Amino acid sequence: MKYINYFSLTLLLCLGVLLLDCKNSNKIKPAPVNNEKQKKSNKINSDIKILHQNINMSEVIQVPDDIFENKIDFTQIIDDIDFTILETNNECIIGSINKILSDSNYYFIHDKENDNIFRFSQDGMFINKIGTKGYGPKEYIEAWDISLDIKNNVIIVLDLMGRKIIRYTYNGDFINKSDMPFLYSQLECLDSFIILKTGNATNIDRSIASFQLVFSELNQSPIAKAFPIRKGTYSYTTENPLRKFGSKVYYHNPFSNTIWNINEKEKSLGIPIQLDFGKKTWSSDDLELVSNDTQFRKLLEKYYYFSGNYVFSSTHKFFEIRKKNKGAMLFQNNKSKKILYGSSFVNSEKQLYSILFSNPRWLRFDDKFITIKQPYEIAQWKEYILKNDIDKLTQFEKDKINSINAENNPILVIFSLRDF
Repeated sequence: MKYINYFSLTLLLCLGVLLLDCKNSNKIKPAPVNNEKQKKSNKINSDIKILHQNINMSEVIQVPDDIFENKIDFTQIIDDIDFTILETNNECIIGSINKILSDSNYYFIHDKENDNIFRFSQDGMFINKIGTKGYGPKEYIEAWDISLDIKNNVIIVLDLMGRKIIRYTYNGDFINKSDMPFLYSQLECLDSFIILKTGNATNIDRSIASFQLVFSELNQSPIAKAFPIRKGTYSYTTENPLRKFGSKVYYHNPFSNTIWNINEKEKSLGIPIQLDFGKKTWSSDDLELVSNDTQFRKLLEKYYYFSGNYVFSSTHKFFEIRKKNKGAMLFQNNKSKKILYGSSFVNSEKQLYSILFSNPRWLRFDDKFITIKQPYEIAQWKEYILKNDIDKLTQFEKDKINSINAENNPILVIFSLRDF
């Protein structure tokens, strides 16, 4: 195994806007938006401030022309790598993972496919389920998104189908709920306000109907809005454009080359991070001229573009770059501004590491990157790993590898980067 290539280049195709939960459309009738709360919101916020996008102060990162041909030296970038096997039993079977949140003691796993939220210990032991799916006053119809309030040990569940947000304790006990005055598909909470990712839904609050990002008071009353909805018509989007790393929140307007930091103190858009592709990517005019998915797919095949997958630690940044059926990783050291990039890795110290590693998706509480591997991906290489790494693996690592069953829950892979 001389090099590794990890990308399964499948874009998330939404059949309709992101705000519609297609998987339940034939089973459950969505609850109505709270009209009284919406009218009150409109009355109070008839003139909501527009947050302007100033890219003059951007931090610009040049995307190299040879990013898809280059390979990254594993020994130059990876400092340490470990994996955690999540306990598997009938109470915590995970379908697919949409989000992994964490604090110093726990992992919170959001299984959006099955509308479940599980709490695990840092060593992977199942502790409890958060909330209950159902139609009761303390239950959610669907767990569309989650956010963590570490300061108060609270997990917030966005029930889009039920048109409400619910707060639970870490033990899964109900605290309270708030009706949604307008529709949004993602939320991240800061101490004094909430950031909400909206969309193209027709029944949204008219005062914010044409904008993709809204800042609201803690009671969901809008105070600011940003990112006018593009004129182009296509159903493609990106996964979780609104992301929180540590105490900082970032937003990426899907299929743009810019990521915006949210300035909590000023309740505004902070200094953006801009990926510069030169002439190898599309322009905003290209996107606005798109009138259907076929035209949009032609753009995806023709140009380099930022996939929307990004993870930022206090020391490094990660971006996923794509073109047609190719994918590549770009890492930046925040201090030196040096970048390492490529479509694959070479010179892995252990075969185990080469099989475990894939592009990061989340950030752990201690600033380490998190990704996942399906257990069968490791189980099928078990003999190969143990044979080739026999003198390199600790007994603890050997025991963990031997304990992996192809039917287990996903495996968490945690790694940190060198100071390159």
